[in-house]
Amino acid sequence: RSRASSSSVRVVRRERHENGGARKEEGEGGEVGRRMACTLGCQRLAVTSPARASSKSSSWRCAGDGGGRGSIVASRRRGRRGALLPPGNKWTSGAAVTASSTSVEDAAVSANTAAGGDGARTPLSAVIVGGGIGGLAMCVALRRVGINAHVYERARDLNTNAGTGLALWPNGIWALRSIGPDVAEEVTSRGCSVYNMAMPKTVDDRAGKQGKEEVPVGGFKATLGKVAGKMIGAVFPMVMRMQNGGAGLVTIRWAALQSALASFLPASCIHLDSSLDELEMLELANGAEKVRCTFKRRDGTAVTDEPIVADFLIGADGINSAVRKAILGDRAPTDHGRVIWRGVIDVADLSATGMAIGPEGFPEFAPAGGSTMKASKDTAVGRTVCFMDVGGGKLYWAAGCLDEGIAASAANSTPISSAAPVDGDERAARGRASCAATFASYPDVTACLAVTPTGVGGLFTSRLIDRPPLTPAEASKFVGPITLTGDAAHPVLPSFGQGANLALEDAADLAATLAAAYTADTASSSGQPTI
Repeated sequence: RSRASSSSVRVVRRERHENGGARKEEGEGGEVGRRMACTLGCQRLAVTSPARASSKSSSWRCAGDGGGRGSIVASRRRGRRGALLPPGNKWTSGAAVTASSTSVEDAAVSANTAAGGDGARTPLSAVIVGGGIGGLAMCVALRRVGINAHVYERARDLNTNAGTGLALWPNGIWALRSIGPDVAEEVTSRGCSVYNMAMPKTVDDRAGKQGKEEVPVGGFKATLGKVAGKMIGAVFPMVMRMQNGGAGLVTIRWAALQSALASFLPASCIHLDSSLDELEMLELANGAEKVRCTFKRRDGTAVTDEPIVADFLIGADGINSAVRKAILGDRAPTDHGRVIWRGVIDVADLSATGMAIGPEGFPEFAPAGGSTMKASKDTAVGRTVCFMDVGGGKLYWAAGCLDEGIAASAANSTPISSAAPVDGDERAARGRASCAATFASYPDVTACLAVTPTGVGGLFTSRLIDRPPLTPAEASKFVGPITLTGDAAHPVLPSFGQGANLALEDAADLAATLAAAYTADTASSSGQPTI
């Protein structure tokens, strides 16, 4: 996450593909040229190589503060819909890759055997740091266009009980369709298509009293308002689907989305218990640039016998990204003075709490196929609650509150500090106690909290943090075949549920850009293509 030492970057010069016996992923990979265009959701990063007079390399070791060199130029860009592959569905003029194929390994093989110039050429290779939603989506998208991508994830397994819930909006659904119609179909089949939305307000104070829904008074006018609210809640999801080619709102467990994406990848390209240890940018004698990196396990041993060399590396390792810290030496995320408690429960368990269960097996406050969000009428109170049917008889719930509201309603509990991570048995217990005190007058929240598991996949307590967009000065610190995606690039607050959707857009856009650039250069040049 930082340079190996406080001295200047080491000078590294290598002949083409002679990197000290460094390990390659399923082949040596293609040549990286002078420019790689990387589209990250709404932000386009034009990554330009440093002057060729320099034959130095930039290297970092994952500890302490870091920095980099060169420049990144950013500009706004609209998202793109449609297939990943360029017109003709070809990766090169000599090989076709089917975007909807579920065999991503076949796609990589097709690209690997593609004829270019005088003979066969190995595909570009990519290392993706982070196996969350963004990292796995990026790996699927890149392999679909023939790039030999591998994911390195620090967790020891992809736990099917991990994470909470999220919403896939039309832009996220379109991104999945762009990666592959089969991918979108598989993901949406594991979630819930929302056909009803409700957004009532609650009347309460800083101490959490009277946490009841606001009930309008006035006879016919009140009744009409209530009916109109329900009609709007039912019509809005339908209109959304009509306006977006059938792509509506799908709610899904985070773990279900992760599992669905992983199902499109061969096990051989997902490397677990692998934390980034060293990262180095190489400039070869012929002017090409590559990245060389090492990973270590939790016990401190190396994941591979030799360093891994790839054509480019993508940091998909979240808001506290090791890759981002390495190349940008970034400041800490912005804390917004708010705590959120989240969990996923078996909706059937709510009957044990005394909650009335409807005919479809869901409580009135969180109907089947619905999404309910409510907030304090007085915004200074700052309490928000969300319930979503995430499919499979599961209910996602979230409750958030400003620090001031937590302090007022939970005077006897220890506040959740931003100075230390929320983990461990003690902090988990504190988080549960703080949630119970803060939402004591909210029977829907307390019922969900009561049946939320205490172990893995139970209650998640966290602070709301994000980062501002990179300034030109910050973005100018680094250049080379390394980029960021998802929360590592542009973390956002969960208020509008766009975090996962932006990560999916990143994957679709970057893969489409690389595929189009690679094909165009191959068609216009008799030599090795450049990106």
